Amino acid sequence: MKKLLLGIALVAFMVSTPMLPAQQTLSTLVDRNRVLLIFTPTALDGRYGQQLDDFNHHEADIRARDLVVIPLIQQTGPPNLSPVLRTLQPPYISDWEQITIRRRFHIAASEFAVILIGKDGGEKLRTTTPITITHLNRTIDAMPMRQEEMRKHQ
Repeated sequence: MKKLLLGIALVAFMVSTPMLPAQQTLSTLVDRNRVLLIFTPTALDGRYGQQLDDFNHHEADIRARDLVVIPLIQQTGPPNLSPVLRTLQPPYISDWEQITIRRRFHIAASEFAVILIGKDGGEKLRTTTPITITHLNRTIDAMPMRQEEMRKHQ
């Protein structure tokens, strides 16, 4: 009887617990996606808010370019309720992976930076100011791999 009750309790817990997104690493995204890393000291940083605002209503552009947007917030605070992040649902990146990514790209905890990583894993663009969706689209569309993708879809 105890085993049955434990089994029922376990199933009830599993059904009532929301599924967490699968943990990702940068290396699991390469070859399938381009990755836009947005480094910010806090979620309240104005540059971070500006960056997300510029992406609002451009989710189709982002998806068409196989782009995954990953915010890397050094100091957590209130959750960001950005519509673009709710729609794009960035992958879960562990704290350890975030540290690894910051070290790899030499981004201090106090810095704001946006880095575009190509499908080949190479850094394609780096800026310390928010990037417009137009600039981002032009940068990606000029890449040889993206050019090939566009030819295939014509």
